[in-house]
Amino acid sequence: MSMDNQQRSSTTWDVTIEEIEALIAGIDRPLITDLVKHSPHLQRHVFPGFRPSRLPWSQVPPRLAREVENNPARFDDLVEMWIASNEELLDEIADIPTEHLREILAELLARYGVENRLQVLWALRIDGREKIQEALEAGLAEEISDETSHLLSQAQQHVLALTLEAARAQVADLQNQLAEAKSDLGDNRRLLQRKNEQFENSQAEVERLQEEREQLKAQIEEQAYSLEALAAEQNRTREQLREEQAKTEELRRSVRDLKETLRVQMASSRQEETQHKLNDALLRLEEERKEAAELRLRLSKVEQKLEEAYAKRDAEQARSDQLVQRLQRLEYDKGVIIEEKRRLTGRVEKLQEELRSAREQLQERAINEVLARLPWDELDERWLEEREAVRDHLCTMIGAVQSQDDVASAPMDKWESWAQWMEVESTLLQDILTSLEKADEDSLNTLKQAQGLLTLRWYLLECTRQVILAQLQETLFTL
Repeated sequence: MSMDNQQRSSTTWDVTIEEIEALIAGIDRPLITDLVKHSPHLQRHVFPGFRPSRLPWSQVPPRLAREVENNPARFDDLVEMWIASNEELLDEIADIPTEHLREILAELLARYGVENRLQVLWALRIDGREKIQEALEAGLAEEISDETSHLLSQAQQHVLALTLEAARAQVADLQNQLAEAKSDLGDNRRLLQRKNEQFENSQAEVERLQEEREQLKAQIEEQAYSLEALAAEQNRTREQLREEQAKTEELRRSVRDLKETLRVQMASSRQEETQHKLNDALLRLEEERKEAAELRLRLSKVEQKLEEAYAKRDAEQARSDQLVQRLQRLEYDKGVIIEEKRRLTGRVEKLQEELRSAREQLQERAINEVLARLPWDELDERWLEEREAVRDHLCTMIGAVQSQDDVASAPMDKWESWAQWMEVESTLLQDILTSLEKADEDSLNTLKQAQGLLTLRWYLLECTRQVILAQLQETLFTL
């Protein structure tokens, strides 16, 4: 629609101050800032004391609306600014076929929000099609402005449908998240189970290595004792060898002395005796040499055993060191597994908490959805029908206590009816509750009537409960 048509049509619009404020509220703030910046009148009289870049935006619509009332020529400028700010809405209005105006308009109000209905009304007014203008003049504008109109009721139904669809999508998303959380929880549980098995295996391996380490310690101690014994035996052997060497040296000196004596006594008559002594000394020397050889052999054997013991000790020490290193690695792996187990346990607890939260949200949404879709009007009708049936039955039974007119004149309101029932019950039980003497026949009759009334009261509550439960089950089955 051209601007001339907009200006001509604007002169025929019968708008209220509220609609003008809605028009101004739909204009982009930069356009209003630019308008105030280039208008000294607005700066001095409408927004005194405010800079154009810092306007009181909550007061802008009412102040500009009063300015439009005092200066109607500014209305067309505001309409142009509104058109520039709402081109998307105007395009959607332009695409609406006039044959299905009301149906599509209800959906449009639902999408833009019923609270923004005046913006939609302005878009319809600015649209240049004749049928739309005729529909506005025929009462469509009043229906859009009236919150209780049938059109807005349809829009509210569309809003509820959109909300329900979004809630269903969210519930489906939550269900998917719940399934994923269950899957992750199962995976984490299996992983945690494997970690526990690894931890148990590592714990058993650590215990086995500790036992081997203790055994090696005992063996090393035994070998140390053996080495000490061998060293002591070696020392004793060396001492014996030194003693034998000293004896041998003494024998050698004796031999030298004997030889010297022999040379001195060669010329004497006792040469044969000296030769005999020399032979004895040589025999003794040979025996001492044999003993010294045996001692050397024993010493070499002891040294060989000592070297073998040292080598075995070194091998056991190396094996012990390897076991210690392996034990340290296993203890480190054990710490890593414990830390991983704690992390997985925390994650499992978190997933369980998220799972409980998701279940609670799903249950709450399901209950809200069921309550939102319950036919309360039908429940009220069923309640009235059941109450009337029980009321008629009660009127028949209480005739012996009170007149039929008193019961028939009971109020229809639920709370008043209940108060009247309590009063009747109190009247029937008053004689029994306040009497301290022996009950007479009249009191027994009153007691029987009170018992019948209490039975009937229980029947009323049970019947009402069954009716409500049946209606709820029927509603849940239809859902």
